[in-house]
Amino acid sequence: REHPGDARANLALARAWQDRGRWHQAEQSYTQALAVAPGSPDAYIELAGLYAARARDDKAETLLRQALTVDRRAVSAYIGLAELERRRGHITKAATWYDQVRSLAAHDPKATNDLIDSLLRQGYNIKALVQAQQAVKRWPDDSESQLRLGRVQRILGRYHEAEAAFLLAAQLNPAASTPEAELAALYRAQGKPKAAIAAYERAIARQPGEAAYRLALSQVWSAQGRPDQALAVLKDGLANASHPAPLYAALAALYLQRAAPHLALETLEHAARRLGTDSQLLQALGTYYRSRAEFDRAGQMYQRALEAQPENAAAQIVLVDFSLLRGRNEEAIDHARQAAALEPTNPAIALALGRVYQRAGQTVEATSYYSQALALAPTLVEVYTGLASLYQEQERWDAARAVYERGSALVPTSGRLLTQYAAFLLERKEQDRALALLDLAGRTSPEAETFIARANLFLTLERPADAERDLRTALELEPGSTEALIALGDLYAAQDNLAGATEAYQQVIRLTPGAAIGYLRLAKIAAQQDHREEAQRLFQAALEAEPDAAESLARLGEALNGP
Repeated sequence: REHPGDARANLALARAWQDRGRWHQAEQSYTQALAVAPGSPDAYIELAGLYAARARDDKAETLLRQALTVDRRAVSAYIGLAELERRRGHITKAATWYDQVRSLAAHDPKATNDLIDSLLRQGYNIKALVQAQQAVKRWPDDSESQLRLGRVQRILGRYHEAEAAFLLAAQLNPAASTPEAELAALYRAQGKPKAAIAAYERAIARQPGEAAYRLALSQVWSAQGRPDQALAVLKDGLANASHPAPLYAALAALYLQRAAPHLALETLEHAARRLGTDSQLLQALGTYYRSRAEFDRAGQMYQRALEAQPENAAAQIVLVDFSLLRGRNEEAIDHARQAAALEPTNPAIALALGRVYQRAGQTVEATSYYSQALALAPTLVEVYTGLASLYQEQERWDAARAVYERGSALVPTSGRLLTQYAAFLLERKEQDRALALLDLAGRTSPEAETFIARANLFLTLERPADAERDLRTALELEPGSTEALIALGDLYAAQDNLAGATEAYQQVIRLTPGAAIGYLRLAKIAAQQDHREEAQRLFQAALEAEPDAAESLARLGEALNGP
């Protein structure tokens, strides 16, 4: 406002809007920067990147070509044109643009790093490795080149080589936070929580206002069963964070896990008063209502988040998951396609498309999208679990095993992947190896989700004591886990411990009064005890909680209680 003719101020504002997903405001600021400084290639290139990320390729190409008329050595413009042509399927044209980049990058470390980033975005991991290795030979003292080498090695699952590169990058630039954050992420993947915590704390000390570091550190503390430390890390960052909305959302999620929904709601309401309408806060409110099984209100919040940022692919992905939860496959496919149109090279979107097509029974499309996600993000756990389950549905046992083997080699500390692989091995009558994986999952990924999955498998092995132990561990880690409470109640009911089962189911109702499941479980116990009036009352409560489920409730009631 004070200096409307300052191109740098307009560029900085545009970047800030873009970081927050406010694409329309970012576009306006970039346009203003171009108006006051038409000779700046950065404004052309960054606005082109904004259009390319939104799949508006023609506008992006025009701006990139304009950038080259201003500066023939603008490497980012050549990279942008190469990525556009590759997305269009014009491989030869893309290669021509990349040749220009290599020519310019031969004597410029920044240009080389930009090229490596581009190759990684396109899934050319081996080509990126070659460029990174050449870069560190040319410029051994360049910390950014070492960082790129470390990232490529991590993506390829070469953790020892990645650690060496990140340590050298930190040594070359001791004041930088990024090498420490990269080391922390690497240690998390290796199942080294203490080292990860130390590295994240060093990154935060160097850049206190970076919310992403605090979010990650909070997740590590939570995974170690230390919720107080997780909460403290988030609270400490609220005053300094340049964009605190993600911290408020994470804080609310932690309160939900700790069975304190009132604190979650208070946190989000306070954040809304401080920050106003924010897409991430609206999504967090949707998650709060979803946890309470208030699905109509959750859907309204998710829709408002999308309306606040209609060009934000993340808001579409949230609606993909929500639609799948509600059994609305066509809606889920529509949201996933809209997200893909906005960010066609985002691996999370390819993963979402794989999931929705798998749910719809379109296996060819599902396999294609899972493969695309795998090429873009070889260490994304959910791709391996999704693709392996798809192969299992098709009874392609060898293919499923190969996926599990590859995934567990690249991400050896994922509880979700290890427990799903163990379930597969149990089905294949390989009990000893399955038990070894369950033991490994408990040691390397001591999270509530891991212990719930282990408990379910122990029940199939007729080991109820082990199952009960794991469910109680899960509830110590997440007292608000309705999944663990339902499983524990079912275990007690199977053992005729009706008092214990009733207590667990009543806790489910307190946590999620808008869900039918707690009422239904209690109704079953009442019916077993021949308490017909109580069973009828509980069925009525279930019907009021989820009126859409009337038909299935009627069938269940008749089966349990007679016509």
